[in-house]
Amino acid sequence: MNNKSEYLRFRNSLLRELGDADACFNLYLHLHNQLNENRDIHLDATTYFRMTLHSLSRTALAILTNVFEMRKTNEDCNKLSEEAIKKLKSTQTRTIHKFLSCLDSNHKNIFPKDDPEPLFMSDHEYIKKTVKNHQKLINEHLNSIQTLLYRRDKYFAHLDNEYVNNPDSLEEIKPFYISEFRSLMRLGIKILNESPGGKHTLHVPPIKGYTEGVDRLFFKVKEYNDKLAPSVEYTTKTEKSPKKEYQWDFEINQKT
Repeated sequence: MNNKSEYLRFRNSLLRELGDADACFNLYLHLHNQLNENRDIHLDATTYFRMTLHSLSRTALAILTNVFEMRKTNEDCNKLSEEAIKKLKSTQTRTIHKFLSCLDSNHKNIFPKDDPEPLFMSDHEYIKKTVKNHQKLINEHLNSIQTLLYRRDKYFAHLDNEYVNNPDSLEEIKPFYISEFRSLMRLGIKILNESPGGKHTLHVPPIKGYTEGVDRLFFKVKEYNDKLAPSVEYTTKTEKSPKKEYQWDFEINQKT
């Protein structure tokens, strides 16, 4: 990230990633609620809905963990081979941490004083102060970030031996709540929106229509069921089956 063009592409790519994570997360919750309210439809296609919820939850978490991925510490690097360290340093992954680090070290190249078309904020001291404040905000959310990454590494990316036979113990050791997911989402968007951009910034519009699409789908299925077997009382089948509340696939606590 050595010039204005690279900076804007970096910034907007992170905004798009966060937008996708937010869409998957909200769609997961909306579908979760629809299935709990429409048990007959759930029972007609249990496997499909289970896999859909599974995919939405893992996609949302994969994106968020990628955005907040943290660089290896010196202690971690001491455990790596020289070749692994070179590979780590050359990675092209785009994270909030890398974004702030590059902005802090290269802001004079990104926003030169003699730029014929300067961005909204070209005050170098102000930019450094903004980056420092954003890094403080990240430190305030460090526990949530580390918990998210720990759970990703121990359960999401692969099953750690410690949790294969007892995955519930992960919830006891590193609980993670819906409120924390939303808090990290707000943090990422706040940092990116408060970073320099001005009129050159291409604000990414929020993804819309996905929850309405689910509502229309459920309406159509209900309509189809009524035409197919109007005399069948689906609630009877539902009442005979034990009601199961869907849980966040990542074992996230339903705490707001």
